[in-house]
Amino acid sequence: MAKLALSTLFNNKFELCGLLSREERLLNRARFNINDLSDQPHAISAYLNKCDAIATYDDHFQQIKDKINVYSPEEIIAKLK
Repeated sequence: MAKLALSTLFNNKFELCGLLSREERLLNRARFNINDLSDQPHAISAYLNKCDAIATYDDHFQQIKDKINVYSPEEIIAKLK
């Protein structure tokens, strides 16, 4: 399953991004009200890097779906087919 997932991923355009700076986190944290604060940097990074969506099983991200699309991994795979 992992081999298929990686093969599918690498057949699509993607970009790796670095970690947020402290300044980026502080300037953008109010924009992303999310119950689990450990998820907040991921949301900020995805937003600042203009990601199309976040793929996750974590329901906390549903709280920010008005700012960035949130899908389960299965939904992402279905969209890629």
